Amino acid sequence: MIKYCLKCLFPETKPDLEFNEEGICNACTNYFDRPKIDWSDREKEFLKLISTIKNDLHWDCVIPISGGKDSTFQALTAKKYGLNPLLVNSRTCDLSPIGRKNIDNLRSLGFDAIEVLPNPKIRSKLNLIGLKEVGDISWPEHIGMFTIPFIIALKFDIPIIFYGENPQHEYGGPEHFVNNMHQDRKWLEEIGGTLGMRLEDVLLSEDIKPKDLNIYKFPDSKDLADKNIRAYYLGYFFPWNGLSNYIISQAHGMLSNGKPVEGSLVDYENLDNHQNGIHEYLKILKHGYG
Repeated sequence: MIKYCLKCLFPETKPDLEFNEEGICNACTNYFDRPKIDWSDREKEFLKLISTIKNDLHWDCVIPISGGKDSTFQALTAKKYGLNPLLVNSRTCDLSPIGRKNIDNLRSLGFDAIEVLPNPKIRSKLNLIGLKEVGDISWPEHIGMFTIPFIIALKFDIPIIFYGENPQHEYGGPEHFVNNMHQDRKWLEEIGGTLGMRLEDVLLSEDIKPKDLNIYKFPDSKDLADKNIRAYYLGYFFPWNGLSNYIISQAHGMLSNGKPVEGSLVDYENLDNHQNGIHEYLKILKHGYG
């Protein structure tokens, strides 16, 4: 019999989800433990960190964006604390019109931005491979969103990347990742978007050459270390709340869908990719939830 969390009903078939003796998943226990965190101290950690990167000559940090509620909130938070971020967007596999509008809106708020457009022919091959091999039609998007910001940071000597929430803290996962403030290669390869399929596996099929995968390759760890480039979760420093992020982002021009997005219960999640409904359906088939 499949075990379900007694609070949120996440099934034990959700990858890497852990349960306590009371039958509650660690996504829920993490949430209920939030009031125990001294968020004032976390903000002080954040202020100490950004004091080392602020400068008048260059971008202070990279913020990966989709134009949605969370990345809009991330960019606004950076500006609130006096940072000059470079926004980096890796275009989704099937960008929606509302996704396009929200990316443009975010840029219009006063940010420099780079939009990376992967080779559509190679991406189409990767979409099919991801669908067949690991049941993820958006596999290349889920890799590029983590590799491309590091590539850009390395290219322009930008020391810090700020992602949004820590997925293992918000949605449950291995305990050694739950309270981690950093994101790195180890995270991507162990629990990130690869789903157990590495680039080496891709090269065995569909006549794809190594040079076709440059933007999907995580930079060499030594190169990143030499330039002291590292990534942090903003959700480590500030309490993360998707609805609050949406309300703040909406006040700054972000558009919602007007009706629930396919595969979602709300109208403000996963707005930028037409493939979301397929992605959520496949999660139900594979893991029993979506």
